Amino acid sequence: MERFKTPLVVEYNVKIPGWLSGAGKHALLPTGLFIGAEQHLFEHSARTYPVYFHFPYTKKDDVTVTLPAGWKVDSPLQPIDRDAKAVAYASSVDFKDGAVHLQRSIRSDVYMVGAPQYPILRAFYQFVRTSDDQHVVLTPGATVAGN
Repeated sequence: MERFKTPLVVEYNVKIPGWLSGAGKHALLPTGLFIGAEQHLFEHSARTYPVYFHFPYTKKDDVTVTLPAGWKVDSPLQPIDRDAKAVAYASSVDFKDGAVHLQRSIRSDVYMVGAPQYPILRAFYQFVRTSDDQHVVLTPGATVAGN
């Protein structure tokens, strides 16, 4: 079991054309880059059988987006921290030195959830989905806006 104690860490420098979407003079930066499977978990409102998980897990995303010169965050997002004991979710967005720093973590210590408790699990993952759909509003500086 020793092999599972080391977390998987991957570092990349990437350019993602079209990742931002325009909104007038603003740009919208999605906060959920690596949302993956959580986006479509437990979409059905009813459950007949228990939900089984293969193993407990923790996923942590730590992304820094370097903005073009003069761009800034127009409306900062509030940090989110939802700890439901067996499952937890946290995210934060910081702006410093011309870069947006996105952090997100999701943890599940659940092996099985019975059908009667399914609505609680579903509500948690709906909260995760809604939180991951947030956008950071970016504004160009005066020199950029005039171009």
